[in-house]
This record gives sequence, structure tokens and C-alpha cells, in this order.
Amino acid sequence: MINQRFSSLQKILEVKMSKLLVIGNAKMDFTADVFIISIKICAKGVSSGEAISSGKEKAEQFLTLMQNEMNIAPSDFMLEADLVDEDYHDKGSYIYTKKLSLEITSNLSALSRITSLFKELTGVQYSVDFDFSDKTEKENQVIDAAVKDSRMKAEMIASSLGKTIQGIDDISFERP
Repeated sequence: MINQRFSSLQKILEVKMSKLLVIGNAKMDFTADVFIISIKICAKGVSSGEAISSGKEKAEQFLTLMQNEMNIAPSDFMLEADLVDEDYHDKGSYIYTKKLSLEITSNLSALSRITSLFKELTGVQYSVDFDFSDKTEKENQVIDAAVKDSRMKAEMIASSLGKTIQGIDDISFERP
């Protein structure tokens, strides 16, 4: 009976599998294919009502200019925020701020034409961010490359130890 238990324990030790933790890395560069233009229209008035009226007039002027000169409809803009606040630098006056944004296909010529129209307006600020139209697909490409990199590293280590990789137990991401 003692011999049987010993041989069972021996079999368990031979069957036990090892785990290998490997970190895969991937980095890819993609060309931005979307411009996001953020616009802020500001107006000042001695009352909040005057600031709002003046700001809305400037916003309408801006949207009309974009429609007439660039054929960009007001519905193409995303409205983000309206704000009326007292001007703390000039007591007794108010500042109206309207934020909106426009997403266009990356086209430097169109961007230049749009921003050159801002010189016809007062109280307009803008910034441009660059983005991807198919961000999820690009993220998946990078993840796939990182998984392949970790698999290659794991197979190389296992091969040097005379072992083979039987499968993946768990995958986690630092930055998806």
C-alpha cells in the first residue's frame, strides 16, 4: 500500500504543467485622417442679456459664413456648451461663450480655408485636434500585434527549455 501511494504522487508531479508570464509589446504609427476643429465664440455685454444677444448674433454670423463660403451646414457642427458668466476683470459686464466643433476629413486646404474665414469675425477662437476615423480597428491591430509578439517570445523561451506552448491561460492589457 505504501508503494502505491508513492507511485501516485510520482505521477502527479510528472503531469504538473508550468506557466510562463510573457509581456508582448506593439507600437504602430497611423496617419490621422480626421480633423476636429473646436470653435469658441465669445461676446461681451453690460448685462447678461446683452452678452447673450451679441453672442448669438456672432454665432449666427459664423454659421452663415460657413454655410455660404464653405458649404458647411449648421447641422454639421456639434453644439458643445453655452455659458454666460460675469467678467471678473471688468465688474458690471458679462461674457457669453458658445462652444461648438466640426469634424472633417483631413484636408489641409479645407482647414486653411475655414480658419482664414475666422479673420472676418471678432471674438472667435479655435483649436484643431487630429484623430482617426476607425479607432477601434486600429486598436485591434495593435492588440493583435502585441499578442503575436508575446506568443513568439513564449515559444522561444519554451523551445529553449525543450517544452511547447499548449495554450493561452489569460491575456491582460496595460493600455487598450
